[in-house]
Amino acid sequence: MKFLPNRICTMLATAWLACVGLAPHLQAQEEGDAFAVSNRRVELLQRLTREYLADAGVAANDAQATREILRRFAQGEPDCPTGTISTAVRTDADVEQVAERIVAGLLEKKFPPLVVANLVTEAQARYPIYQKGDLVEFYYATNPQNVRKVRGVYGGRNARLVQIGAAAIQLEDIVRVKGNDDLVLRFDPAASEELRKTYVADRLAAYEEEKETYQAQATTYTRAKERERTWHENQAAGYLFVNQDWTTARDLVGSLIAEEKANIRRAIQAAAERELAEKRGRLAVAARQQAVLEPVIAAAVAADVEAEYAAYAKRQADAAAEPVPVAPETTPEATENDDDWAAGMAAAPAAPAPVAAEPPPAPAKLMPTWAYAVIAGVVLAGAVVGFLIYRQQAGGPSRELKKFFQGKGKVQRTFWQMADDNPQTFKYVAYRYTTAEEARQALLQLSYVNERVGGDLVCRHDVYFGYGPHQDKFVSFVGGEKLNYALWREASAVFPEYPGAEYFRVSTAPSVNLEIPNLDSLLADPELQIEHVENREGEGTDYSQYYVYRAPAKENALEFLKHASVQEAGLHVIVLTKEGVFGKDENGIYEEAMDLWAERYPEIFDEEI
Repeated sequence: MKFLPNRICTMLATAWLACVGLAPHLQAQEEGDAFAVSNRRVELLQRLTREYLADAGVAANDAQATREILRRFAQGEPDCPTGTISTAVRTDADVEQVAERIVAGLLEKKFPPLVVANLVTEAQARYPIYQKGDLVEFYYATNPQNVRKVRGVYGGRNARLVQIGAAAIQLEDIVRVKGNDDLVLRFDPAASEELRKTYVADRLAAYEEEKETYQAQATTYTRAKERERTWHENQAAGYLFVNQDWTTARDLVGSLIAEEKANIRRAIQAAAERELAEKRGRLAVAARQQAVLEPVIAAAVAADVEAEYAAYAKRQADAAAEPVPVAPETTPEATENDDDWAAGMAAAPAAPAPVAAEPPPAPAKLMPTWAYAVIAGVVLAGAVVGFLIYRQQAGGPSRELKKFFQGKGKVQRTFWQMADDNPQTFKYVAYRYTTAEEARQALLQLSYVNERVGGDLVCRHDVYFGYGPHQDKFVSFVGGEKLNYALWREASAVFPEYPGAEYFRVSTAPSVNLEIPNLDSLLADPELQIEHVENREGEGTDYSQYYVYRAPAKENALEFLKHASVQEAGLHVIVLTKEGVFGKDENGIYEEAMDLWAERYPEIFDEEI
């Protein structure tokens, strides 16, 4: 029996409509229509989130934002729950179970189990076998022109003959008559039995193939219809379909808030980058204009100065050509003691011989007033350009933020926002304390935080610091992109030692900004003879990092230190020699006290020279 797809689809549709009561049509809805309710609600939540954060900004409290957005959402979608939904969401696993149950029922009705005995009976009727004693009748031909009919009792056969009654008829004479193929099989039990088995096997295989085809098509259709019904039920219960998964309005708002805040930050960063690019463009234009004007101004000034100096030189030459009047001789006045006067005359040096008068030194070249004005303008423009460049290079938040603040509200959120946005460069240490005064005193334990007259706290370094409430306690924190290793290490050691300290948040250690180009080559240089001893941290309240080397002489040590580049405080490159201990920090090369280092490394300083 052939499988007719159209007929089965019609039967499936009828069975499905009877089972689930859907509208009598076979065309499934498009997914866009199936999720129309969910899409409408999601779009409303997205719009409300954008509108709220456009007013409140990225510093808005997430919990407060969630409550307000859901309140507005409930006004637009009163039928959608904004809290926990009591009805469990129906999943694809539920769809699969229902579809399997429906298809199993259809298969049971459409394909009852086959009875093999019945198939065997059908095969026997399809391929009968003559038994001895059966009355048979058929035609045979001894030659094509001589066709005869025989009727009698079947008495058996051998390889060539069939015994009918008293007559022995050759098989080839039976085959010679057209249409006797099936008749010949009836006289061949072995061949007929094989055909019967093949018939039964073919019927069973056709049954299974038809059943499997029907089941596949029925499952596909049933899953689609059940999935569509599930979508509508989930949306009616208040679930939203987002990113191939079901969620609730409350859960979705949290992710929408985080996503929209990230979008706002990206927009702010893009706007800042555009503004920076525009400022750099204006600076480039100003620099080009200055480069064009400077040669013109210089040429004009030089021309006027040369002209004035030429005029001055001419006046000097004219004055030198006039005769010089000779002053009359004078005699010293008589004193009361002529002997003293004579002695004074004797002691006086002889009058020098007259020499040619030297020309007066050349006066400084003068510039006209307008040239000074032009130069002042250029200098002022350069100062403005330099200031703008400095502001651009400085970057980062306003300097006011880096002053001491009691970390409340937006300021504290800004600190942690910067820490989260730049975890690779923004380092920090934060601990909690019972009271605000304890948090304040914990800050004062740092060597680089002091108290001004009046109670304000100040920091000697360009970092953020402060304290503020967190739940029922107060958090002291210090951090920033310029919090170097020594400052970070000191805070990590001091904060937890203050009474009542609780761990809050501590970043990974800042990277050390130390460069020694070609270090491997320097250590391998047979003339320098530099050997690395160890890297160590300072002891006690010394939170510096030391990179210790040794050398045979002072000259070797100084040559090695020339190659080291130390860019931040708290880093020291130390070279131990018998002539002294020499180091280099961010301020340059210096000499250390030998006693301390000899105590730390006695095995080096006690060695025989």
